[in-house]
Amino acid sequence: MNKNLKNSTRNFIAVIGDIHGCYNTLVDLYEKIKNFKGNIYCVGDVIDRGINSKRVVQFLIDKKIKPVIGNHEYWFLDAIKNKEDITYIRKWLVYGGDSTLESYLPVNENTTFNDFYDEVIFQGHYQFISGFPLKYEINNVIISHAGIIKNGDDNSIFFNYEKPLQLNGKLQIFGHIPYKEIQYIKDWYASIDTGCVFQNKLSAIVVDTVKAEIAEIIESPYSE
Repeated sequence: MNKNLKNSTRNFIAVIGDIHGCYNTLVDLYEKIKNFKGNIYCVGDVIDRGINSKRVVQFLIDKKIKPVIGNHEYWFLDAIKNKEDITYIRKWLVYGGDSTLESYLPVNENTTFNDFYDEVIFQGHYQFISGFPLKYEINNVIISHAGIIKNGDDNSIFFNYEKPLQLNGKLQIFGHIPYKEIQYIKDWYASIDTGCVFQNKLSAIVVDTVKAEIAEIIESPYSE
């Protein structure tokens, strides 16, 4: 990390891209930014697809990292809230929830969804994830999972594939759509999902929230 940012808290934040259960990559990335004294956020989709979702969630709690809700957290919460309805559970499992479930407990012919429910409640992880907000707005920066779009609503902010609105004087930071490299247009948006779970890399940015611009990019290659 840039030595000029190590002790900086005023106006600066760090934001991490989609983690998707890639615990080892997250730890490696965090080692590169841990001396940063400002708040650390995440654009959501911290669980599913990767094999270490349980460890990722606990790491976020331990390090006080602040995620927004992504579509994968939404499907997870839907499955928990509607655990008597197999439709919600199947939808979550099909989109990568099976890896999350298996990170919490061994799966065999005797495993039930209630066993998983009991475990995520016991760990405090359901309570943590259910508290993820739709967005954070810090000075001239807005963090969400999929971006604010024209005629959007609460659902579209964590699940859409459209180009975000250009908000006067604001920088939108989001993930959701994986790219090989960060997509950054100054005074408009930064799309920071760099496909870690697809064996590319996990990215983070340090942002000046008053100037609404990226001060530094930090990356770690994929490692589960």
